[in-house]
Amino acid sequence: MACPASAQTDVMIAQEIDVRHLYKMFQNKIVDFLEDLRPALSSLPEYKLLRKSMDIMSPETNYALFDLYVAVPYGTRLIARDEDFFLDKSFAPGPGSSDSLNLILMIKEAWSSLTTYDRDAIWAHLAIILKIRDRIRLLLPQT
Repeated sequence: MACPASAQTDVMIAQEIDVRHLYKMFQNKIVDFLEDLRPALSSLPEYKLLRKSMDIMSPETNYALFDLYVAVPYGTRLIARDEDFFLDKSFAPGPGSSDSLNLILMIKEAWSSLTTYDRDAIWAHLAIILKIRDRIRLLLPQT
């Protein structure tokens, strides 16, 4: 019979593996999102820089920046598909703002030229990304 401390350690190791897997899943979903957006955004100079940074940035860093600059301040409104908020809100990048925020700004800039299908796809991508983010938050140690 395993001692309680050993069982707790086993749970912590399993959670760490799950979190690492979710970070990779998060990163892959962001990259998939960018690839799906390529036809609409590739003419913007920021798109190529953003796409390159996703290849360089660690999944953990990408998650942390997305969480800080997008999910925490705007996640509820994005998951609700609040288009009026999305279009009216001034998503002004601040010091140290992230590529995730720049992505939101690029989408907003291109929004009027997107089809309904493209817009629905963007909302779906954001919903999945935010759900993965929520799952990561559940597994991270609370500070």
